[in-house]
Amino acid sequence: IKFQIDSIDALCIDDTRKVGIGTDAPAYTLDLGKSSSSTIRLVSGNDKTAIRIGAGSNASDVTLIRVDGVNANHDGESDDSASGFSFKYMGSGVGVNNRFSICPDNQTGTQSERVTILQNGKVSIGNLTSPDSLLHIHNGSAGSIAASSAANLTIESDGSYNVLQFLSPHTAEQQVRFGDNSDNGKGYIAYNHGSDYLSI
Repeated sequence: IKFQIDSIDALCIDDTRKVGIGTDAPAYTLDLGKSSSSTIRLVSGNDKTAIRIGAGSNASDVTLIRVDGVNANHDGESDDSASGFSFKYMGSGVGVNNRFSICPDNQTGTQSERVTILQNGKVSIGNLTSPDSLLHIHNGSAGSIAASSAANLTIESDGSYNVLQFLSPHTAEQQVRFGDNSDNGKGYIAYNHGSDYLSI
């Protein structure tokens, strides 16, 4: 079934019930086949759902949004392989390890979870699917050790150096502050670049 405007195909429903808008050969259940930029606009009320996605099972990993450009037209035909970016729901985790992940391709045919948010709010940056603390920056495993349960921030590396870097203009002062409910600067470690001194 085809609907035309000025003899140009505007909407097509093929014999497999795929729907195409701007294409007469839909490749997907709904295919917006414009050659130029396409925009989908959804307007939803307060506390309503604009898009709802079913995972299919309680242990499915689902690609929510996929941006790729392996083929010549960069039209989204390629899959999770070598040249793109995916936003995924990873339902294969256990308990709170069901997670939302940002997964860039590494141009060799695989993907890595580089930013992960667990259901309990913990976030990892790097290549770690089970962060130990509220924010876990992971650049390789330090070995068979977990972060303290009291830690809000963990920076982990398998390299010779694990550096927390502060960069400021040469006239500035940098600080690590310690505070309580009466004073947000009860104690601090400071380095003043202009005077070249460290104070505690």
